[in-house]
Amino acid sequence: METKVEEVVADNGAEIEVATLTFNGKDFTALGSCVDRERGIISAYVGPSLERDENGVAHLPGKLFQLSSFGGKKIGEVRLVSRSRTIRTAWGSHVIEYYAMEFEGHRWHGKKSGEYQLLRLRRGKPVVKPS
Repeated sequence: METKVEEVVADNGAEIEVATLTFNGKDFTALGSCVDRERGIISAYVGPSLERDENGVAHLPGKLFQLSSFGGKKIGEVRLVSRSRTIRTAWGSHVIEYYAMEFEGHRWHGKKSGEYQLLRLRRGKPVVKPS
């Protein structure tokens, strides 16, 4: 199994990552991370926790996580704000996680709908530093 990651800059300056996985001679291509400053959108993967509690548990509100591209390029650090379960169905239930971060002078917030899913963040208000 081979992986190839290409980073492309779009006409509007958005940094887009395209990942191709070759398995049994067939190529499977998917969108990786995307940082679009003009539209105020970041889509990326949440990596391992940078903090753990005394029992080694990481997925607790308030914990800090690494935000990175499919290829492993660090984008920033996000904080898990809260978690909630969706409605239970015949297929089970899922956990929705809500995250927030400060990036390039703005607050960003968003959610992801399960493990190994992309986190989509939207740009919020500018960060005001106390003077």
